[in-house]
Amino acid sequence: MEFVDESDITIEKAIKKALNKLQIDINSAKYVIIKKDPIVVRVYKRTEEIEKIENFIKELFQKLGTKGKFQIIPQDKNTIYINIKTKNLDSVLIGKDGKVLEELNYLLNLMLKNLLPKNLKFIFDINSYRKKREEYIVNKAIATAKLAIENKLEYTLDPLKGYERKLVIEALKNIKGIRIEKVGRGKKTKLVIVPDVK
Repeated sequence: MEFVDESDITIEKAIKKALNKLQIDINSAKYVIIKKDPIVVRVYKRTEEIEKIENFIKELFQKLGTKGKFQIIPQDKNTIYINIKTKNLDSVLIGKDGKVLEELNYLLNLMLKNLLPKNLKFIFDINSYRKKREEYIVNKAIATAKLAIENKLEYTLDPLKGYERKLVIEALKNIKGIRIEKVGRGKKTKLVIVPDVK
């Protein structure tokens, strides 16, 4: 899905710059604020697919018997991040260690793929839980890598989900003085940060 990120001293100016690049007017566009300081907005075209996603989430709120807000944020050509904040069901929809959220993500992906092109992938989040967890995991891994280098010791990270391991490996790949090893298989796979001791 095509989108443009722009920054400026005000949200309005950033949106205007993005609209010019996309060559569309404000009535044909949607936007989300990515950062507030400095201001960064992501602007994308209002399409039939976006309308279907919005209607789908509104129906979901009705079926859950709650009210809420949501953000639709294109991530790349085929991935759309959808952050939902309900009035009173956030903790229930997240579940312990995000397990309910993972199941919900799987089910909602299946449902949306019946309405939209099959090549689209959706990442559902509840009250930014997934995003906050990813940031925490990556920051902890970077701090652990620094400890491994300083102390010249191996450190084993807590068990992670498959996509979380990929995030950590990507975040650590440019840190010199360490290597990442995998121990175990399947869901029991753990990452070990090993210092390059000379």
